[in-house]
Amino acid sequence: MISRTMRHAVVAAVATLALLPASAVAVGNPSQPPTRHAARVHHARHVRHIRHIRHIRHTTMSHSAIGGTRGRVVTRIAPLNVRSGPGTGFTVIGSLRRGAVVYAAYKKHGTWICGNRHWYKLAGRTGYVSARYVRVVSAVPEQ
Repeated sequence: MISRTMRHAVVAAVATLALLPASAVAVGNPSQPPTRHAARVHHARHVRHIRHIRHIRHTTMSHSAIGGTRGRVVTRIAPLNVRSGPGTGFTVIGSLRRGAVVYAAYKKHGTWICGNRHWYKLAGRTGYVSARYVRVVSAVPEQ
């Protein structure tokens, strides 16, 4: 009787291990930190990813390639709407987060926003943003 119970216990244990994914069995104690090799591989992938993003950002946001005057979005809470024309009556075609770098090709008169009726045409992409929420480093030509 005892041998049959032991046999059933062993069969149950083997069946349970067979159902678990291999990664769960290999991990062992989840509270232990990853091995040095795993941490090093993760760090190397992260560094390559960051370098790739910086390269993309540098190549796509290059002032010489896009032209225009460099500025930074200074909204307080919500993202800045990018509109199809110079005014709030135009459709929203995108948005820019606070602190985003933008390039203004020229400024145009449009809807008044907090005492400012200038709107910047974005260089290198479609759309206009209110000059009220963008701080530029130098004067933007008017059109």
